[in-house]
Amino acid sequence: MCQIDDEVALTYRIYALARASNRSMINSVKNYIYDHRRGLAKTVGVVGGTYLVGRYVIERLEEVKEKVMQERLARDGWVE
Repeated sequence: MCQIDDEVALTYRIYALARASNRSMINSVKNYIYDHRRGLAKTVGVVGGTYLVGRYVIERLEEVKEKVMQERLARDGWVE
């Protein structure tokens, strides 16, 4: 009976250590984000802006491509 109690106590200790370790890890990440928030905000802004500009450019290039194709087909007499 004593061995079972020791195993249960050990299990609870391991569980408590794991929870404390997870809390510590989460706090470390929170602290890192808080300490570097300006740099992270700038990075997110630049990456997001670059993504949006890239999407806009791709959309415009596809419109121009369609227009050129339509003009070429009209010039060659394929479209009336």
